[in-house]
Amino acid sequence: MTTFIISAALILLLLLTVRIVRQDGYGHRPPPRSHEPWSVGTLPDAPYRSLR
Repeated sequence: MTTFIISAALILLLLLTVRIVRQDGYGHRPPPRSHEPWSVGTLPDAPYRSLR
């Protein structure tokens, strides 16, 4: 019985961890910038070929 409880707790912990990581989203896109992008006239703050 104790083995079942420990196994169930580990499975629930694993499922909770997977759910939290998937909801976080940082595995699918870069983290938010720490500052707003800037531009001067029509020039962007990033190289043209990296813009998409």
